[in-house]
Amino acid sequence: MNRALALLFSTTLMTGGCGALPKEYDVLNHPDTWFTQTENPAPPIPTEELLKTGWWQRFEDPLLTELTAQLLSENLDLQIAATRVEEARAVTNAQRANWLPEFSASGTVSRGNRQIGLSKPASIAEGGFDAAWELDIFGRTSAEVSASVAREIAAMASADDVRQMVIAELGRSVISWRQAQETIRTTQSLLKAQDDQISLFSTRVKAGLADASSLERARAQREQTATNLPLAEASAAAAEYQMTRLLGKEPGALAATLEGHAQSSFLVPTPENTIEIPLDVIRARPDVRVARASMLAAQSDLAAAEANLWPRVTLGGFFGARDISGNAITADNPLWALAAGVAMPVLDFGRLRSEVDAADAASKRAALAYENAVLLALQETHTALSDYLNGVNAVTKQQEAYDYRVEAVNLAAERFRHGLTDMTDLTTTETERDAAAITLIERRAAAAIAYIRLQKALGKG
Repeated sequence: MNRALALLFSTTLMTGGCGALPKEYDVLNHPDTWFTQTENPAPPIPTEELLKTGWWQRFEDPLLTELTAQLLSENLDLQIAATRVEEARAVTNAQRANWLPEFSASGTVSRGNRQIGLSKPASIAEGGFDAAWELDIFGRTSAEVSASVAREIAAMASADDVRQMVIAELGRSVISWRQAQETIRTTQSLLKAQDDQISLFSTRVKAGLADASSLERARAQREQTATNLPLAEASAAAAEYQMTRLLGKEPGALAATLEGHAQSSFLVPTPENTIEIPLDVIRARPDVRVARASMLAAQSDLAAAEANLWPRVTLGGFFGARDISGNAITADNPLWALAAGVAMPVLDFGRLRSEVDAADAASKRAALAYENAVLLALQETHTALSDYLNGVNAVTKQQEAYDYRVEAVNLAAERFRHGLTDMTDLTTTETERDAAAITLIERRAAAAIAYIRLQKALGKG
């Protein structure tokens, strides 16, 4: 665990700039910065505020914004996660109640002569209130409460993780659907241009002004371009189904909504001049918070198991009244009693010690899991940031390549009109331009999805 903490507090993710870490990130000088446990964690960000400030707003996509608002209120995974938080909170409240005395009311009615002072059968009615209180001298109750609090925090962090996961899935689905729609529109436009070209080539071949091989090459190019349509339509259908599942709707329920946004394109959010990821962002990732809370819960479980080795001290009391038939000699009403008790295990054949050993092993495992979560978070964030920045660069380069292909087609067409080249050169440059157009869409979609992965890696959403 120490290696992960040292790495977490001594590593910064920066691109395009550099800077020094603040002193408060020094784990050696400030060891309590990370381990301070708050029994009342900060409440989650309200949905209204989240919808206004969420990372998906950078896409400026009305469809994504609309579906995200529905997702936060209708997604079944989020509702399941909310019930886990409620369950953990109820367990915490139950454990906290163990700090207080337990009061109960009791009443009995009997007839017989077993009681002291009775020489013949009598009817006895007795009722009152009992109180019992276990003193938390060795910290067992405190440890159990701490474990419950840590698990409640873990449940809340897990709910945040689910929320980020489903928002990221929705974002990827919308981008994939946008990519498919744009591919379909671009392919249809290319096919129209190629049909016009085939018609022109056919006329020139019939007039003996061109070789028939050029016509066949143009037809082959047209069929190759047409293969993009079924693939894009299948991708669009898969993305639509994914969106309906995330929203908890029946298949086809979003058809009307999507149809109204089918003609819109998508953009790739641009990086800032300097991208700096503070370490607090990594520490606040839901999966890291879950791992940390689980580690604290395991440590509290160990403390509770160790406390079971020590005596339990309890206080008790009774206050009530008794009614008896006949002239038996009994205590005057009201009845009352105070008692104190001590219980300590003497011979349990190693059961309690084995429970301590098991809790100790679980605590070590949770610490290792926490260390692993920190390392995975750093790796995922580094990778996502690299993928996003390289994806943006790839879009820029592909846009330049596409512009060059367009210029090459214009030059080839000009040379063809002046008889300086044949149709082969023109069809070749047009094929390269068409392929570059489809590749540009793919590069833009890949960069947009990489941006979503980066936001997920940063624990945003």
